[in-house]
Amino acid sequence: MWCSSTNSIALTAYTYLTIFDLFSLMTCLISYWVMVRKPSPVYSFGFERLEVLAVFASTVLAQLGALFILKESVERFLEQPEIHTGRLLVGTFVALTFNLFTMLSIRNKPFAYVSEGMFFICQN
Repeated sequence: MWCSSTNSIALTAYTYLTIFDLFSLMTCLISYWVMVRKPSPVYSFGFERLEVLAVFASTVLAQLGALFILKESVERFLEQPEIHTGRLLVGTFVALTFNLFTMLSIRNKPFAYVSEGMFFICQN
């Protein structure tokens, strides 16, 4: 609602980041649930595939959000709309608080593996 009322692409991008944080929290909950569950004869590897699927869905959602923001920024570069800054600062602080809470307070094992893998690829 704040994104449409302010017409701000920066707040829209921050909203997508907040949605990614929500999916990260859900992935963390799935990870804890998988740790509690034991392998069964039907699922001999346990439920660890759910973690992989949750991380994949989250990263695909983030990539689609990034493509949408890129498309919107090109459109707005060509035809610049009026931005209403009345509630922009409030929305920014709400999203910043949620993002910092998610980043600093929760250790997400599946996303840590992805980050370590990207760090290893960038070093080589």
